[in-house]
Amino acid sequence: MAVNKTPNLGLHDWLGTEYVKREEIVENFRKIDDEFGASGRIGDLSSKIGILNKRADWISVKEFGAVGDGVADDTTAIQNALNAINTNGGGVLYFPKGIYRITSALVIYDNTTIIGEGKIKVDSAVSSTALTNANYGTDGTLKNYNIKIMNIGLEGGAYTSGGNPTTYPAGIKLGNVVGGMIFNVKVKGFDQDGIILESCENVKVINNYVENGRHGITIAAISSNVSKNIQVIGNYVYNQEDTNILVTENSVDVIISDNICDKTNWGHGIDLAGCSKTIVKGNIIRRTKNISTSGEACGIYIHDYLSYVSNHNVIEGNLIDVENNPGGSVVGIKLTNESNYTLIRANMIKDATIGISLMGNMSNTSIMPDDFVVCDNILQGITSYGFYIDIVAYGIISNNFINTINTANVMRLHSSTYGLTIQGNRVSGGSTTVTINSNNYLNNNFINNDSPISRPFSTPTTVNDSTAGDVATLKNDFNNLLSKLRAQGILRSGY
Repeated sequence: MAVNKTPNLGLHDWLGTEYVKREEIVENFRKIDDEFGASGRIGDLSSKIGILNKRADWISVKEFGAVGDGVADDTTAIQNALNAINTNGGGVLYFPKGIYRITSALVIYDNTTIIGEGKIKVDSAVSSTALTNANYGTDGTLKNYNIKIMNIGLEGGAYTSGGNPTTYPAGIKLGNVVGGMIFNVKVKGFDQDGIILESCENVKVINNYVENGRHGITIAAISSNVSKNIQVIGNYVYNQEDTNILVTENSVDVIISDNICDKTNWGHGIDLAGCSKTIVKGNIIRRTKNISTSGEACGIYIHDYLSYVSNHNVIEGNLIDVENNPGGSVVGIKLTNESNYTLIRANMIKDATIGISLMGNMSNTSIMPDDFVVCDNILQGITSYGFYIDIVAYGIISNNFINTINTANVMRLHSSTYGLTIQGNRVSGGSTTVTINSNNYLNNNFINNDSPISRPFSTPTTVNDSTAGDVATLKNDFNNLLSKLRAQGILRSGY
């Protein structure tokens, strides 16, 4: 008889823990597969449900006739297993090694865990989502609870690079789910989202690999029911057409941490589109580009979307190493339109066209970011502007290090900015031009690690802060002061 527990934990508790030991899962369920494989398959649905009752809460898909050879259509067999688990009030569905071909989406119910060593593959002739839940797409009055998908592969059949899908297939598409986890899943080749959560709550997306799609991981909403308390941690998202990780449609209390977002062709590494109280921390974002000749790509993009604004978001400790864009520009971090109370701190941005862009709405200048703090960031190898700022108000830009190359400008503030405090920043590299208007305050900034330039502005004219005149004058004044101190014996010769 197969043993349905680890040496220390009952199976139900074991699968409920976040720190799943894959070796234990494989060992225990291999015993199940050996006992109830092809030779031990039960013949009818009623006896299968009886077996479920005997074995408490787990079952192998092969007991319901799934073949797993990549040729046979296993859709009905797998769905029958899921239905039986639902009838039993929940349980664990195990996929032994193999490729399980399906031709339509598999529907998951409450208190169900999918786990295994196999791969679910959508038939190449159809454009279908692989896994969804029973109450996906409802108005939110009906929900599903406690759904877990772990240690399994999902492969789409209709991915087309540069395509514009109309059926929006996804690897995993969950809606109105409360409580659950997507852990250690490999999702590849779906024309829309690898993983999408809509109007979900208290769901964790951890340690997954998502490759080839339009969006890697999406957190969104169905109707007015928002997603909240979602954690997206430790995932590797690779080669997406548009965006690696998208949080949108008024989602709230989302954590995006310690992910690797590697390569986009048309869009952004992480896109916060109308969401609030989202923390983006410790992510690595690289090879973000837009292959359009006039397009713009961003490492991290914060903006409003439809009627939803982005407020109270934190962008901290991320590494953004973009790829040279063959067409349009690449921006390290962009904050735009009605995005308020934002903290951008301690990020490193390398080789971008623009390091950090802060911009309001060009068509409606009353719509702008305000009440933001941008501090302690390192901008390295910037090719156009360290900071590009227009139509913003009441922000602090302080203690940033800005390294530009060629003729790139340190900072450009257009005339529609006001109430900014810019202080304690250090600049090195190419052109060290700062263009600023009279409605802002420039104080105690350092050019090429030399003497500070401190200048409050009171005249309504644009001032060009170039190193050429200011630094030379300060050096001359400082050397004259040293000579006087030595002549009076206050300072010894040689100092």
